[in-house]
Amino acid sequence: MNGDGFSEIVVGAPISDTIFIYPGSSLGLSSTLVLTATQPGAFGQAVGTAGDVNGDGLSDILIGAPDFAAAAEDIGGAFLYLGTLDILARDPEETFVISGTGSAFGSVVNTAGDLNGDGFADLVIGAPTFANVGANRGLVRLYYGSAAEVSERPDWSDVRLGQSLARFYGRMVATAGDLNGDGYDEVAISTARSDQTNASSVRVFYGSDTGLQNDILTTLAITPGGTFGSDMGTAGDINGDGYDDFIVGAPTFSEVGANRGRVFVYLGSPDGITQVPHWTTDGENNGDRFGTAASTAGDVNGDGYADIIIGAPGVSGEAGTVPNTGKVYVYYGSPTPPYLSDTPDWTIASAVEQAELGFAVGTAGDVNGDGLSDIIVGLPFSSEETILPGEAWIFYGFATGLDKAGTRPVGTRNNADHRLTSGIDENNEFGWTVGTAGDINGDSFADIIVSAVFERDGKKGQHHVFYSSAQGPGTTPDWTFNAPIDASGRIKNRYSSTAGDVNGDGYADVIVGKRKGFDIDSSAFLFFGGPDNLAAEPDRELLASPDIVGITGFGLSVSTAGDVNGDGFADVVVGSSGPIFSFGRRERGDVFYGGGTLGAAVRPQQRQVLDPATPVALLGATDVLTSFRLSAIARMPLGTEQVRLEWQAAPLGSDFTAPDAVTDVTDSITTGQVLTPTVSTILPGERYAWRVRLLYPAGNRLGQSASRWYHAVRQARQSGILARVSVLVFPTKPLWLICSQPVP
Repeated sequence: MNGDGFSEIVVGAPISDTIFIYPGSSLGLSSTLVLTATQPGAFGQAVGTAGDVNGDGLSDILIGAPDFAAAAEDIGGAFLYLGTLDILARDPEETFVISGTGSAFGSVVNTAGDLNGDGFADLVIGAPTFANVGANRGLVRLYYGSAAEVSERPDWSDVRLGQSLARFYGRMVATAGDLNGDGYDEVAISTARSDQTNASSVRVFYGSDTGLQNDILTTLAITPGGTFGSDMGTAGDINGDGYDDFIVGAPTFSEVGANRGRVFVYLGSPDGITQVPHWTTDGENNGDRFGTAASTAGDVNGDGYADIIIGAPGVSGEAGTVPNTGKVYVYYGSPTPPYLSDTPDWTIASAVEQAELGFAVGTAGDVNGDGLSDIIVGLPFSSEETILPGEAWIFYGFATGLDKAGTRPVGTRNNADHRLTSGIDENNEFGWTVGTAGDINGDSFADIIVSAVFERDGKKGQHHVFYSSAQGPGTTPDWTFNAPIDASGRIKNRYSSTAGDVNGDGYADVIVGKRKGFDIDSSAFLFFGGPDNLAAEPDRELLASPDIVGITGFGLSVSTAGDVNGDGFADVVVGSSGPIFSFGRRERGDVFYGGGTLGAAVRPQQRQVLDPATPVALLGATDVLTSFRLSAIARMPLGTEQVRLEWQAAPLGSDFTAPDAVTDVTDSITTGQVLTPTVSTILPGERYAWRVRLLYPAGNRLGQSASRWYHAVRQARQSGILARVSVLVFPTKPLWLICSQPVP
């Protein structure tokens, strides 16, 4: 139940309504109690394993209380407790009751195995004296397992206290990718200004099998700050060494000219990143605000090296005579130092005054399914058609680069592959944030999310999703969410992002911030992806921790956190910033674990064949032309059992059961060890999607034959049922794509 490889024992004492948990160890069963739990109603008359109900790799238990009465007509109940890394949750995750006087529901409880083959254990509960259809006929109820709900309150927090001029710690939160290649993603939280000398900083916290740790971090800082950290995130792997790199923008950096701006790139390594940037570049002219937006572009030319995209909304066109037209710069990654050129490889320009092209930029994912990353840019303050102010432009990637073999030397509105609008006939600042939403509906195409923040029809903040196809996205939204405002009128719903696949169902989810001024009841919303459209109302509301005084403005920024604990569920991060009190300003970043718990680390990764200790970053290239290696930690809810790893790989766009897909099973290995199979006979130069699952011993007492399917989840993944993949589903990069190339 706690992932240490040893089973625990549960003993029921129904007369005292109590259960007792005793831990296993390498020396056998311990006589030292690790937990007791109490509920009314002959609690403990029936006890049993529930299997792994929520798919986190840990055993859960089911306790029956046949005399439990939740209401006058409810007689009998059963309580589900989820395993955690701390042995067991202190409170039941779920309480099952049944209507019918004298049913004795909960007299018998047990796992039902995995009846529908989804990798989640199912439950069976008996009511032997149930009499609604005849005296003492009895009844058995079956409940299907699934991922637990994301906790309403944060699982991890970092708080900055008492700095009277601390400006917006939590203004920007983001995944930093996997900077040290250990299979756990990192999280970054920025401070636009943090003291009276106008310094700015970014704190990068490293993931682990126990999640994030407040004292394991790297702090990046510059003075004067130049709003260092106004935008930041993973840069992808720009040099192909297998480690994600990190990008930070400082748009008001003025060392070489007022508000010219600078962008910093830090290289990942086995030790993470250092405090010294590897590459920097400045805006062309004063006032450009170069670095207002800075992001990975994915891999737009398919060479196996991540590219970056930078926005400079303050650029003035026509030789400086047309103010704030804006400009976007793209730099291609390379294996040759310094890995990024001093001059951009491609640019996008606007000719419209105050359009502020480049206020928002990002990877769009692969919206048309050609295996290459596409990019998206926002112009929230104006557009080139006055009837629809606010636009976002999408440019397709090509093997020859974004310039299409020289036929598109500069990106413009007229040669964009798609122009998106909100469809509203007035300025609503559409394009405030832009990016990939992941594959929300499981059709293998990356979808798009764009926010608009201007008030309309009593709403402040709109968030639009565009579904993609082989022809790319449509021109108007397929889904829109409006945040209602109360009498104060202060809700500012500015930021939205892909959340990754937080519930493990194979569809990308969406997170939206609901910052209500500096009110304590600000929140963030989760919307779950699926084969149908996103719901009109949130599936889950996330709240700030109630025990922190002075933390307000929760939801100022939101992002996927990647998978910080390696359990195969995507996590999310929310930034907060409050007003200045007598003790200073209190601000924070909060992380909510996907899957509802801190699960056992399985840590699915892709690795090199010749050097299996070296990871392959997403969109990276393998060191062998026709092979790549996978890696996962062997886990089983029962403890120290022999398990095998099943893997499947298929070219993007192909089903895992298609003729060109490959599948195999490893030999068995003891839980806790690392499985590293080699995937062979793949096509040279092809991009592949993969997934793995753990196969349990036949006839095991859990009745589960396998775990759920795992894949790198920094962004929404393919469904284990649909066996389909979206190409580049993370706002910064896809996590499960492999590009193989010949060995030089």
